Amino acid sequence: MVVCKVEECNRPSYCKGYCSMHYQRVQRKGTTNYVGNWLPPSKARFVDKLCYLEVYNKKKDVIAEAIIDAEDYDRVRKYRLHLAKPDKDKSYIRVVTHSGTRLHSIILGKLDSGFIADHKNRFTLDNRKSNLRAVNHSQNSMNKGKAPGKSSIYKGVHWNAERNKWKAEIKINQVNKYIGRFDDEIEAAEAYNIVAEKLFGEFVCLNTLEG
Repeated sequence: MVVCKVEECNRPSYCKGYCSMHYQRVQRKGTTNYVGNWLPPSKARFVDKLCYLEVYNKKKDVIAEAIIDAEDYDRVRKYRLHLAKPDKDKSYIRVVTHSGTRLHSIILGKLDSGFIADHKNRFTLDNRKSNLRAVNHSQNSMNKGKAPGKSSIYKGVHWNAERNKWKAEIKINQVNKYIGRFDDEIEAAEAYNIVAEKLFGEFVCLNTLEG
């Protein structure tokens, strides 16, 4: 896969060597950077071997801090960081630079074709090298939390109105695999955890059980 020629951008090449986002930006503004909206780099504070960088919203207010290893500061010190628009499920917010480059892409560098960056603890503000890894899309899906808008608070569980029970299932290679039906929601979540841990190993995202 050919990737965008903008430095540190891992998106697939769309046209003239650019990904679709950077190509559209060049067409509209003549540059891959935002025009007329340049701001100083994010302020940093250091604690032991960690560096905390200010993250801004569109109103230029500080709304969060991104975490990196202090030794990586020289690689990102020139950037002002802000939060990108969330994905469709609104559960994943990326920290990006003024050019749209993702912070984790700067830390990991160019990845091999078919691989994307994954945050092990699913906290996308945490961009320490120990929390980042290169995974394929299937492994990335394994590490996702529960999608919003479901009938259960647990991943892999939903209410089956026809049977009046909680149904547990797990998605493998985009196909749902039936686990079982249960009277109790927590029992269904426990069943999901057991199967998921066996199938997904180090990439598993387990339910935190209540009670």
